Amino acid sequence: MSAIDDIARAKRLLEERLRDPESVRYGTVMAKRGVVCGVFNAKNGFGGYGGDEPFLGLGYPATVVYISSDAGFQSLWDANCLNLTGFIRID
Repeated sequence: MSAIDDIARAKRLLEERLRDPESVRYGTVMAKRGVVCGVFNAKNGFGGYGGDEPFLGLGYPATVVYISSDAGFQSLWDANCLNLTGFIRID
């Protein structure tokens, strides 16, 4: 699988978690084998956009997606997404 395939799978997993998956807008998304780091914005329960939020896909291929409201997200993000060496950027 390629980084593009990893990103597509992580996006699908993220969209499964959203209240309104058709409303999702992606910012920068970057990947390397087993890690997808990106930013998204989607409509909330009130029908408005809540603002950019980071997400993290892990596994090869991506098998789980974390968002910033998940317990332990920040430590996972810091461990996987702060050093972007080797990542491929997809906008």
